[in-house]
Amino acid sequence: MADGPVLLVEDEEVLRGALADALRRRGIKTVESGSAEDAADRLANGLRPGLVFLDVNLPGASGWDLLRTALAPAAGRPPVVLLTAISVDAARLHEFAVDGYLPKPFALATFLATAGRLLSSPRGRA
Repeated sequence: MADGPVLLVEDEEVLRGALADALRRRGIKTVESGSAEDAADRLANGLRPGLVFLDVNLPGASGWDLLRTALAPAAGRPPVVLLTAISVDAARLHEFAVDGYLPKPFALATFLATAGRLLSSPRGRA
């Protein structure tokens, strides 16, 4: 089982809050971030998430930018699930070695099932 918290990187505050609350109600420690820059700072300051839910379209740096820079090397390559309203090509998912993709809008039950599956699997992977 993954030891670190879930890092939820989502700029839509209402959505981020609802998803974080749903995770916390299930006893899952969750760290919220509204931008790639904030997430990168947290990672640089020692945050080691067990799972990352990452919006692609963020203000400033994008989710792709975070994947290219701070996330993989600084965080020990936790599983990453993209949350995005845009269509993402399978080749792009493979290029960034993401572990999942939830197109918006998605059902809360699907989000929670994805979190549970990735947090309970060996090394945080399904």
